[in-house]
Amino acid sequence: MIPLRDDNPAHITPVITVGFIVLCTLVYLYQASLPPQPGELFVYRFGAIPATVFGNAALPPEIHGAAPCENHAQTPEGWGSKAPAHV
Repeated sequence: MIPLRDDNPAHITPVITVGFIVLCTLVYLYQASLPPQPGELFVYRFGAIPATVFGNAALPPEIHGAAPCENHAQTPEGWGSKAPAHV
């Protein structure tokens, strides 16, 4: 149950919290609107799978390279960057 009010009401509006809820809802609706195969690739591309993030597992070959943090988390260029950084 979501609390609607409190005995200790705040004097500011929780803008950041409401923003996160709206953002998560929009991402969920977008993901739910995708067909099965693109929806699965969307999850592999933007989702964080703990085993792949920490290097304990690899993605299957048919979706290899879909995860942005699979091979590039240790590089100084940043996540998913294949080009060298220009300083």
